[in-house]
Amino acid sequence: MSLIPLQLEQSFFTKLHIDVNPEYRADQRNAESAEIEIAVGLNVAQHNTDPNRYQVRLIIDGIEGKESPTPYNISLQIVGYFVLGSEFKHDNITKMVEANGAFVLYAAAREQVLTVTGRGPRGPFNLPTINFNTNEHQ
Repeated sequence: MSLIPLQLEQSFFTKLHIDVNPEYRADQRNAESAEIEIAVGLNVAQHNTDPNRYQVRLIIDGIEGKESPTPYNISLQIVGYFVLGSEFKHDNITKMVEANGAFVLYAAAREQVLTVTGRGPRGPFNLPTINFNTNEHQ
């Protein structure tokens, strides 16, 4: 197994808001994560003086059940600082940093949401898996 040339140096949450959704009823929960829509924003910025360093910001503005409300209202923002190997070549480096950085940050966000909601009155909630290789998240 080989390392990818994009490595996370640091990540942190600048916003994490989770509260109980009063409209949720356990008897009407969404059966599958595919029945949940998630509003995701993503910003990528290259460092001013070092072209191999990037900042990726992942924003989750909310989640909604297609058929019924979700157990929690969730809004968060996580920032990651990444470094790209100087020898790496790609046709669209920014797009590659965006997709791979988003995967890394979203995994951290999923874990944090699962941890916090695991101590909540409605039980643990896992954010659905999403694909960052498309433009659907923008």
